[in-house]
Amino acid sequence: LYKQLQAQSISLYLGHVHAMPTANVFPINHIVTFIRNPQTQVLSHFHHYARWHHYKGSIDEFITNKGFMNVQSRILRGLPLQLIGFVGITEHYSESLELYNSYSGFNLEARRDNQNSHHVKPENKMELLISDNNKEDFELYTKASLLFAQRLALKKMNKEWCFSFIDLENTNGIAGVAYMAVDENPVKLVIKSNGEVVGECIANLHRPGLASFGVPNNGFVGFNFPFPKKAKLHNITVEVAATGQVLERKYLI
Repeated sequence: LYKQLQAQSISLYLGHVHAMPTANVFPINHIVTFIRNPQTQVLSHFHHYARWHHYKGSIDEFITNKGFMNVQSRILRGLPLQLIGFVGITEHYSESLELYNSYSGFNLEARRDNQNSHHVKPENKMELLISDNNKEDFELYTKASLLFAQRLALKKMNKEWCFSFIDLENTNGIAGVAYMAVDENPVKLVIKSNGEVVGECIANLHRPGLASFGVPNNGFVGFNFPFPKKAKLHNITVEVAATGQVLERKYLI
């Protein structure tokens, strides 16, 4: 599929599709998704089904139907959130599009097609029902919003984004993944304790588990920093030396 799209000079392949196994066809840094507040996503989904698929049940029945719960999380299941090429936020659509254009080199313009005519704000009881039945989507939306805010702040400072996460931290050391969005040069990282530098390392260790996602440098994007023996360390942070970007804990959808 990927070769066929390349041969036909197709730049975008899109749709409401599950990320896997598509994410094993395209490099993960080419994948784009938008996350929406579950409160409005669920209601929009209901009106879409009522209008186009002749759904006859009530809103409450729709919300409590397992087939319509945590839809966004299920579609992105299996992807490490921090390595997805771009994660936009629907409620910040214009800013998301501007940020995506700067990352991708495209010049996409905002459009408002296929908008739902229903704009009913959920009542408190309905909000609770949506919250109770979409906990995974709310967690995903919170994580994605923080990630988006961090990326947007770096962009406003003309600093490049680093795809990264921390997936191991114990008394012996800290480890994770880091690679830049713009080039394949190994990333230099600074490790701090309570804001004080305790060491540096380079993210050039092999992470074979990421090979299926097409990460750069043939998967040599990992880091592992052993803590100094007998050192009293607190509030450990890992930062990209060139930009100050702080690495977050891995969030696997």
